[in-house]
Amino acid sequence: MVKILKIILLVVGVCLAKDQDYQKGVKAYGKGEYQEALQHFEKSCKQNNPTACFNLGVMYEYAEGVEKNQPKAIKFYQQACKQGEGAGCASLGVIYEYGMGVKKDIQQAQKFFQKACDLGNQEGCSYLKSALKH
Repeated sequence: MVKILKIILLVVGVCLAKDQDYQKGVKAYGKGEYQEALQHFEKSCKQNNPTACFNLGVMYEYAEGVEKNQPKAIKFYQQACKQGEGAGCASLGVIYEYGMGVKKDIQQAQKFFQKACDLGNQEGCSYLKSALKH
């Protein structure tokens, strides 16, 4: 899962380079310069770049340059999802499916997987198919 999210992070970053801060964040992240990446993603997220918000969620969920902080990760994934970032919605689905910092809730997970899928996120579609089997 972590490897998939990192690949998504870098691919999305290259494809959707939305602003200078975001571009600098992706470059720093790719070099393992997480503190610098964090600063740039925070600026970009504040400018309503949903992919930057998703990236912050990944960093807080997997303790990359910051202490692991699941509530912050969830906050950033929610922000990304609300702004149409399918990867943020898919991440929220996984969080609810497994009860990672929240009460386990398969119906909530399915809702987020569906939204991710509707936004064109293939991982969300795959997770939705799996979650519907529960």
